[in-house]
Amino acid sequence: MKLAGLVLVLALALPTIEAANARTIRAEYSVKVRGFLVGRAEFHADISGERYVLRFSGRAGGIGRIFSNAATTASVTGKLGVDRLLPADYSHAWIEDGETETVAMRFSGRAVTAISLDPAPEHPERYVPLTAETNADALDLVSAFLWPVERATETTCNRKFPLVDGRRRFDIALTFARLDNFATRDGSFASPVAVCTIHYRSVAGHRIGKPDHSILNAKDSEVWMAPLGEGLAFPARIRLQSRVGRIMLEAQSISSK
Repeated sequence: MKLAGLVLVLALALPTIEAANARTIRAEYSVKVRGFLVGRAEFHADISGERYVLRFSGRAGGIGRIFSNAATTASVTGKLGVDRLLPADYSHAWIEDGETETVAMRFSGRAVTAISLDPAPEHPERYVPLTAETNADALDLVSAFLWPVERATETTCNRKFPLVDGRRRFDIALTFARLDNFATRDGSFASPVAVCTIHYRSVAGHRIGKPDHSILNAKDSEVWMAPLGEGLAFPARIRLQSRVGRIMLEAQSISSK
């Protein structure tokens, strides 16, 4: 799994939902590796009733521009569920050095029903295949950013996300670590947070007979979940341990209206 594919996502242009009970959430993030700024990202959610449109955007920045001009775009539509979001249509594109990779997925209920990849995987026989069984319960990476949560408590972290990025299916199980407080540097947001420890398990899409070197395999990886009110929470900070050092995705500015 690409490091940048997890922490840098750029949005596709989608219309804002216009309705009397619509709500908009926006968060701007910095992305750092070993304390050095390597990129920036933005999460944008438009919610109207049970419907949602999510966009998550980012590109290489800071010292990261020296090594890469990478950018990725992602968007998803769906509806809010009781314990998680229920996506309908998802797409993303990864652009680097003039080359583009795209993924499109269609969901029905809690299952992935169609996946389109361009370019197609090389030597697919070398990888554990994604099947109807592995995809019967799955969630895209962007929809996993918004949780149906009332407030930060010890029970906030008691959940597991069956994630799919088009090429891989993996589980992220979360356990409670502690309660803490979070505030953006610009003073736009402050809230109690539930800090959850991340536990990774590969299900499909990994190389057959080879160890999975995902950065999520490392210990001491955490997500800080901040309630936004009205039954929703999102990551204010994500900390991942990797072979190149600590990776930090942290909200710098947050607005909700």
